[in-house]
Amino acid sequence: MTLDDTQEQAAPTQATSDDAKPLREARTPSARAMAVAGQVAQRNNGRNMPLRRSFSERPDNSGELTPLARMLRGGRGGSVRLRLYMSYLWLGAAPPHSLAYPARAWAELLDLEDPSNSGARRVADAVRWLEKNGFIEVENRAGTPNVVHLLSDDGRGKPYELPGAAYNRLSQKGSPAARRHRYIQLPPELWTSGWMAVLSASALAMLIILYTHTGTKDPEGEELWIAPDYATQTYVLAEETRTRGLRELQLAGIITVRRRELVANDSFDFRRFRNVYRLQPSALRLPAFIPATSRRIQALTTQDLDD
Repeated sequence: MTLDDTQEQAAPTQATSDDAKPLREARTPSARAMAVAGQVAQRNNGRNMPLRRSFSERPDNSGELTPLARMLRGGRGGSVRLRLYMSYLWLGAAPPHSLAYPARAWAELLDLEDPSNSGARRVADAVRWLEKNGFIEVENRAGTPNVVHLLSDDGRGKPYELPGAAYNRLSQKGSPAARRHRYIQLPPELWTSGWMAVLSASALAMLIILYTHTGTKDPEGEELWIAPDYATQTYVLAEETRTRGLRELQLAGIITVRRRELVANDSFDFRRFRNVYRLQPSALRLPAFIPATSRRIQALTTQDLDD
């Protein structure tokens, strides 16, 4: 699959009996993860999560990786790193931008297996990576949970400041640096409906990118198309990552995909189509559920996306 225009393609091959075998089981959040998300929502009044566009979008003419790409490319554990940092921002975006909760609690929120032991260790591994790469600072305390101090989600290692406040402060000075603080808002239902517990790193990354690409427009009224070259240059994610993420979002009902035929200049031109995507924010308010995928479903979904 590509995000580019496509030509007419042959029909998929006949399914075999093996095609019905699941490649991945259906996923739903546990009652424990839902309960912890509800507790967090009470603590932060169920607010949206602000996220700088520069977290997922490379600045113009920049050769640097985005923070999102760095997290996904940073070796094993990218899913936990990304979901943990998103959860830090959701709970800790309000001043003083510091958090002190046990690793077990974060493992429960992310629905990691065995949250008191292996899950907590996975969280600790993610914390070490986030600190080493300049997304947080950790204040060690004996006998009590360490304090996590948020650093900016633009990946520059500076103390965290709400993006809206930073944008307004720099805009008043006429500084071009204000552009780095443009931001989107992700809804609390990502957590309270259980999506943060079940979405893969690829799907969460593409959801962030689609919200970023939408900007301030109404997501349900905006059809999106992302050219492959633009996606590679701006978001710095591999095509395979984008493909997997979009497919999962479609299966979950979080996006719809439509084939739009391009106007041909000549009757003898190939019929060409463009895949356009539409976010369905209302789906995020439903209980999180990602259907099982089989080879047959995967092939059909890929065909839907590719044609």
